[in-house]
Amino acid sequence: MSRFLKTLLLGAGIMISGTILCLSPAGRYLEENLGLSLLFKLRGNRTPPSDVAIIAIDQESSRKLRLSSKFDQWPRSLHAEFLKHLAGVGAKVIAFDIIFKEKRDESQDRALAESIKTAGNVVLVEVIQKEKVPVHSGSKQATEELEIRKLVRPIDRLKDASAASAPFPLPKVPVKVSRYWTFITAAGDTPSLPIVTFQIFARAAYGQLVELLRQTGRHIDGLPLNDQRLLATGRVERVVRTIRDKFEADPALVHALMEKISASAGAFEKQQLLLLDRLIRMYAAPDSHFLNYYGPPATIPTTSYHQLISRQGNLWEVSDLSEYKGKAVFIGLSERQTPLKKDGFYTVYSQPDGVDLNGVEIAATAFANILENKPVRPLSLYLQIGVLLLCGCLLVLVCSFSSNIASAAGAFTFCCLYLLVSRFYFRSGGIWLPVFTVIFFQAPLVFVLGVLIRYTDVNKERKAIQRAFKFYLPPEIVDQSATERGAVTAGGQLVHSAILCTDMEKYTSFSETTDPKSLSQLMHKYFKTLFKPVQENGGIISDLVGDSMMALWTSKEPEISSRFRACESAVQIYAALSEFWKNSDLPVRLPTRIGIHYGPVHLGNVGAGSHYEYRATGDAVNTAARIENLNKHLRTHILVSGDAIKEVRGFLTRRMGSFLLSGKSKPVEVFELFARFENANDRQKYLARMFADGLNAYLDRSWKKALQVFERILNQFPDDGPSLFYVSMCHTLLEVPPDVNWNGVVIAAKK
Repeated sequence: MSRFLKTLLLGAGIMISGTILCLSPAGRYLEENLGLSLLFKLRGNRTPPSDVAIIAIDQESSRKLRLSSKFDQWPRSLHAEFLKHLAGVGAKVIAFDIIFKEKRDESQDRALAESIKTAGNVVLVEVIQKEKVPVHSGSKQATEELEIRKLVRPIDRLKDASAASAPFPLPKVPVKVSRYWTFITAAGDTPSLPIVTFQIFARAAYGQLVELLRQTGRHIDGLPLNDQRLLATGRVERVVRTIRDKFEADPALVHALMEKISASAGAFEKQQLLLLDRLIRMYAAPDSHFLNYYGPPATIPTTSYHQLISRQGNLWEVSDLSEYKGKAVFIGLSERQTPLKKDGFYTVYSQPDGVDLNGVEIAATAFANILENKPVRPLSLYLQIGVLLLCGCLLVLVCSFSSNIASAAGAFTFCCLYLLVSRFYFRSGGIWLPVFTVIFFQAPLVFVLGVLIRYTDVNKERKAIQRAFKFYLPPEIVDQSATERGAVTAGGQLVHSAILCTDMEKYTSFSETTDPKSLSQLMHKYFKTLFKPVQENGGIISDLVGDSMMALWTSKEPEISSRFRACESAVQIYAALSEFWKNSDLPVRLPTRIGIHYGPVHLGNVGAGSHYEYRATGDAVNTAARIENLNKHLRTHILVSGDAIKEVRGFLTRRMGSFLLSGKSKPVEVFELFARFENANDRQKYLARMFADGLNAYLDRSWKKALQVFERILNQFPDDGPSLFYVSMCHTLLEVPPDVNWNGVVIAAKK
């Protein structure tokens, strides 16, 4: 092999391996915990904006004010008096990073509520708590625990008095706090504390924002028209969420607003223009931002409570607070004495002696980042790849054709220059270039030629695996199988999944009378029609057996979108297959039955020895298959469980009742899925309405009345399978009434 070819191979290996590392979970972890930390150290501290300040609740204030060391036990009359003076001097917004989740003395709660109401610009924090709920799987004893999130709000009196309330969730040690949520998806896209606080701070530009929305042709129904009405709503977070929804629904909105501002920039004051720009960028931002810290604890001006208020018997005397005029003031725990610290978070500025930044400092940092429009900005995916490819190429050029000493000197010089460039971009604009991968991974690889050449071969093998399996395995599983020894036999993971099962009617008899080649061609076209809606809606084709298919929509946490996409796929499959059979030249039609269920499944490789298959296993899979089979009894096409359709909006369904499916010990609520609301016809709407009356009468043991309703349906639609089914059930129950324990559950025997 020529030297030139080896150089090319070496360069390719360095570039590719660096990219893979940087984009992998391990690489992202190293870049965030080591690379980003190094950039902060190289940059040094920076001055925070003068518009933000922190008032600290700490142990020294407890001693000086003769108060309990438990901060939540401090008298609320103290906060009320302090808040009264703070609002009086003209603080623009006041954010309490203190959770008032329990009622205290009636008079004190009332006093604090009055001060909050009078101020009119107070934001209270909410807390997202994790709770573990036991999960039972067919037995009385819980076999596992499911973690759920619960939003803990301030007491109603204080919440109702505030302008807004919002959560600010942060991970505790050992997880480093590098970013914050702008809008919290786990809480229904709820805006976080810094976001809501900034909207109140920038309320002078709110009216202009609403007017610009109107001028660009966007609906502003439900939005307060000016800043006075904004605060008068008492629920600014709802307004923020409404505006956010408009930006999410219309990607072109940002450009349209910026064009309007550019066209009439002279009509705005400089400060209004700045705030308007920040508001638009805030609403258009992703769900999370990396924090651009200013420095160690207390870099943002921080003043202890006792320095601003003193105790005169049972009265509180507040000093001059004029310095807080026009500022955003954050009030919360900011303890410096490490042994007593209760609200510290592990950050890039955490010190070896245990001193960390507090939650209120991080909230204030996030707010200041919004105000300056200077969060830490990681490079986009394509720019990261470009930088890594360029660095890999340059390292090869510097080191490949020199002696070992010259190579070492060249690599060292390159690393120093790269660090200087990275520091410049990070300091000037918060732009985060990949540091760890380039300095500590790509550069050392230059000296390991043999390893790099072998790595190139391994990388080709990885790509071959990915190409071979990308059509039927999830991308993350393919990547794992290609990079980890023994990954093919790995156990898998527990996920939440919407499961869609299909089966073709009369397939067995049809296949007996059809030659194999024609049957194969037909099934190829059939599955092509079947797969398209699943793939377009983000589903995974998990299993194919004969004429049957199983598709999955998985997520680590329960979510509505998986269920919605499964239902959307079912409707689209039915429509596509109807068109497929319509255009077919076959003398017979083979309708497809569809069943959908939602629940936890184990997703992973199943097998032994030299043969494994990637499958979903669990009771939810079996239940979905049973629901699909229930179509035979009811003569329906699409059935979904109550778990699958719960909270899913936009579809017309009719409730079929509760069925004890074959092999199951617990009944399942079943619904027939017709179509999207906007596509439903009059027949479907009539059936949904009338059938509900009949089913309610049936469940109320009014079988004669139910029989009348179902027969009335059959007079108009004689082929309605569910009505025929329940007519038969009504006759049976009228002839042989059940006992008093009858609960309406239908036992579905397996056909």
